[in-house]
Amino acid sequence: MNLVNELQQGGCELETIADGFSFGGPGGEIVLAVLAWAAQIERASIGERIAAARTRVEASGGHWGRPRRVGDALAIKVRKAESRRAFGTSDRNCSQNSAFDGQ
Repeated sequence: MNLVNELQQGGCELETIADGFSFGGPGGEIVLAVLAWAAQIERASIGERIAAARTRVEASGGHWGRPRRVGDALAIKVRKAESRRAFGTSDRNCSQNSAFDGQ
């Protein structure tokens, strides 16, 4: 809504391409308000659907989100190396002790 108001104050006339709704004149504010309301409702509906899907996937034991870029075995090696590094082990010794083989 703010963007539309700024454009109109700058002298722009707005019109939807698909439907040909014009936002000029007294009826334009009503059309804009209805479209903004519909967009808000749709955004809330999308959020509800995402939350329901996440609950459903996690309840069935699935993983939500992007797949991991590294396999579980490599992730374990990385965590071990990070814990060794936290205790002052050098990077070289961490990588040698974790046996990274370029995975």
